[in-house]
Amino acid sequence: ICEICDVVETGKIYNLGVTRTNKGLRLKHGNNERIFRLEYVSNNEISDFEFQRWREAMIKQGISLPTLDDLEKKMKEIEESKHYVYNNNDITQIVQEKKRFRKAPINYAVTKNELLKEIEIAKDENDIERETELRKRLTEMEERASELDRKRSENISVMA
Repeated sequence: ICEICDVVETGKIYNLGVTRTNKGLRLKHGNNERIFRLEYVSNNEISDFEFQRWREAMIKQGISLPTLDDLEKKMKEIEESKHYVYNNNDITQIVQEKKRFRKAPINYAVTKNELLKEIEIAKDENDIERETELRKRLTEMEERASELDRKRSENISVMA
């Protein structure tokens, strides 16, 4: 059992179910505080043994246990967060985050078009470094698309 102190970005991007992320939790157990990737954090119910171990650690380290008032406040916060209405900035940030960790674009044609536009902008602004980086990304994306196309073709010929 730990107290969640903060949500942070870790140095590693990892798979969490079907999602890729670099999020971690800063967790506190007694006076000990450490960051854990979400893949290592359990969301199972707390056992009596785990509760007793946490309680003993808190008492041994002289940390006061949460009161019923503390628990009621936290439950109210959780209930309010369930009804949170996302604004445009929240949605934009979520979309950018998902795009950032995606291994491959959802639509190669749209992504290629966006990259070509960005290359033109970089060229117009005389930003050679950015243009080079964008061209590299475009080449990598085209190679990945060609590889996928080749695999699809192989699968089709095997079925025929």
